Amino acid sequence: MVPRANVAKDASGIEMGIVPMDGTPFGAMRERFLSPLGIPCQKPPFGTMSAVDLKSGKLVWQVPVGTVEDTGPLGIRMHMPIPIGMPTLGASLSTQSGLLFFAGTQDFYLRAFDTATGKEIWKDRLPVGSQSGPMTYVSPKTGKQYIIINAGGARQSPDRGDYVIAYALPDKK
Repeated sequence: MVPRANVAKDASGIEMGIVPMDGTPFGAMRERFLSPLGIPCQKPPFGTMSAVDLKSGKLVWQVPVGTVEDTGPLGIRMHMPIPIGMPTLGASLSTQSGLLFFAGTQDFYLRAFDTATGKEIWKDRLPVGSQSGPMTYVSPKTGKQYIIINAGGARQSPDRGDYVIAYALPDKK
């Protein structure tokens, strides 16, 4: 925690370093602990998806999320879909049907998890990374539910784009 007086007046909160925490008298140091080669200095997982029972406060499940497929030291892609759990930035979306969608890892995937178990049950490769939260809507004409994701590129990747992609959920049985 950093006193607000020590936070740069023009800090937007989207960059690394000392950033403001809206609604508080503090800022926070937002950095990753990396070697000079850009390799994390702590053991994986670096990012997880977790479910907490809101009544008991107990952790129900926790799974590593994200691979090193589209990242690597010195900006060199590893091309290895090893699920070690990567740093995440983005929101998840939970549906009434028990699905949790998430794309805020450093690889180029939108994933669906079973909310009861945390098991990854589906994923699809995006044209570039996404750090946005998925959205959902139901067509008023057909009643079909869609998941929409914006893919503009992950922060650490040079790949950029301007995509809005929609996926139709299966019809209810």
